[in-house]
Amino acid sequence: REALLLDEFPSPLGVNGLTDVVAALKEDKSLLALEIAKNNVDATGAKLLAEYIIENHSLQHFAMQNNLIGQEGTDLFALTLRTNKSLVSLSLVNCGVNDVALVSIATQLEKSNRTLLRLDLSSNLIGDAGVKKLAKVFPTNNILSSVNLSKNKITAAGGDEILA
Repeated sequence: REALLLDEFPSPLGVNGLTDVVAALKEDKSLLALEIAKNNVDATGAKLLAEYIIENHSLQHFAMQNNLIGQEGTDLFALTLRTNKSLVSLSLVNCGVNDVALVSIATQLEKSNRTLLRLDLSSNLIGDAGVKKLAKVFPTNNILSSVNLSKNKITAAGGDEILA
């Protein structure tokens, strides 16, 4: 299987359903893309998924939309960037990503990750403080080529940090 989309059908998975899905996915080492939308995934579910991403060396695209992972869950996904060397696209849209969580992601992009090409953090809670840290990534990470921060709490001053 190349891609798997889990989109609230027929009902949200929640942690119990996600536990079963991740267990089945661990048997399939060839999955290239995984997208999880509107499945009531919280930080506990994010931990299951992060562990899967760390162990999966073929996954190239991971997307999560409209889940409630918050800072704790985002921090876990940031850790995947340290060890997973196949992931080229990470999308955490409308997942409660805040400035502190963005700092975790930016730290991994600055220090250890050299495979991620695209990062989508649109529709979250990111403000100027997170953007300031992310801006420091660009001089040292020449791999990351696309970052979507639309529909966040970034002011013109934060935008200037990115463009500087």
